[in-house]
Amino acid sequence: MNRYRLAGLFALLLTLTPPARIATAESPAASPPTRPVPWLVQLGIERDNRKLAAQMFHLAARSNDLAFGVGYFVTETDQRLRRIATEAGKSPQSIANLAGTALEYGLMVALLNQGKQPLYWQAEFAEIPNNFYDIMLFTREHGPVVISPKTSLRERYKQADLEALALRGVFPDSRFYLVTLDPNKKHVANVQRKIASGEVRGIRRLYNETDLDELFRELANLTVIEPPAGTLRQARRIPATH
Repeated sequence: MNRYRLAGLFALLLTLTPPARIATAESPAASPPTRPVPWLVQLGIERDNRKLAAQMFHLAARSNDLAFGVGYFVTETDQRLRRIATEAGKSPQSIANLAGTALEYGLMVALLNQGKQPLYWQAEFAEIPNNFYDIMLFTREHGPVVISPKTSLRERYKQADLEALALRGVFPDSRFYLVTLDPNKKHVANVQRKIASGEVRGIRRLYNETDLDELFRELANLTVIEPPAGTLRQARRIPATH
């Protein structure tokens, strides 16, 4: 057998023989890589990453954005999420719903980052049945402190005001804050004027992304405690008790 034929057979053999396995981080021979626990799951806001809103939030949110303030963090997350959802072909209504949940997520992340816990999500008070308060902290200074996020105000502030008045009827020193990312700044300013004049009586103040950090500076001075037994009819406690 001449040397050229031998070289050809050797090359063919190399193509048919699988290479020896080398243990690397990517190969089955090595320990499987550990997947990072999704942020909302780490914080106890969600139990897993199955919800579409949670998945979208994890794609859009950047923890480093918190260093620039809560207003910056929730705005950047909102804008990224809307781009991602649009590229995924989601309908305008679906995008609006996802953005609304993401705003709730973002505010809860910021509160937990500030050490404010436990917090309660979709809290229903025993004495105010069928009213669900988006984010609630129970404080030593005021009792319930509620944050109601709205990506768009429209007429929703009127419903929020009714909820705030109902809360004040049971807890006179409670605080109810409205937070919005509504791009219509004239509408935001109009509602703020109504609150200042007393036309809107239940909402203590309306914040948007430009002054949201003022709210968090105010909350930093409050002492969060567990609500007295029997205060809540139902709510999602974050972090959950085990």
